[in-house]
Amino acid sequence: MPTIDLSTIQTIEPIAAPEVEDVTGISTVSLVGVPKDTPRPAPLGKPLSGIEEAGVNLAKITFRIILAFILFLVVYLFVKDLDATEAVKSLPTPKDEKLVAALIAEKKAHRDFLLETCKVILLNLLLPILTAILGYIFGSSKSDKA
Repeated sequence: MPTIDLSTIQTIEPIAAPEVEDVTGISTVSLVGVPKDTPRPAPLGKPLSGIEEAGVNLAKITFRIILAFILFLVVYLFVKDLDATEAVKSLPTPKDEKLVAALIAEKKAHRDFLLETCKVILLNLLLPILTAILGYIFGSSKSDKA
């Protein structure tokens, strides 16, 4: 294993701390001599053609439909009682096990059907449509630049 000779290491003098004036009495800062710097305007591309503008509007509409569908689903899941506890409590006093099992199975089937339908509509219908529209919009704008 190699050894390190510490006698060859040079020491560095510590850097003196800068002197700072006492600024506790300053209450305002004057910006009289500071030049105004206005930012340059952002570069804008050429205006969209009619078909590109229609694609952008179609993408906005599709995105709003997706958001409305998700909002409806969330509200429905909070408002609608999808478990069988309330239905079982409302049964007459002698609770039949077959009836309770049937209620639980019906609520579970309804919940599974609702969630599966929402998955199909969102993932297999609306998102591919939005993806195709956005692909067209960005693909056509890149081909125009090339």
